[in-house]
Amino acid sequence: MGELFISLDLVGDDETHAVKAHCGSCQACMDICPTRAIIAPYTLDAAACISYLTIEHKGSIDIKYRKSHRQSYFWL
Repeated sequence: MGELFISLDLVGDDETHAVKAHCGSCQACMDICPTRAIIAPYTLDAAACISYLTIEHKGSIDIKYRKSHRQSYFWL
């Protein structure tokens, strides 16, 4: 973790960054996400993300997320 205290404008700081324009109307990420953590274009429910559930989350994983991706080795 770290911080930079600078007065320069950084590329990508505004809401019109090229990543959004690149996606267009594509929703492939939303469709394929096994826990439905991508809840809207450019919007992630981090608490539902497999990365969070398998690395950061303390305690048991909610059954609704386990059912969504039964074939994954993450749930073993």
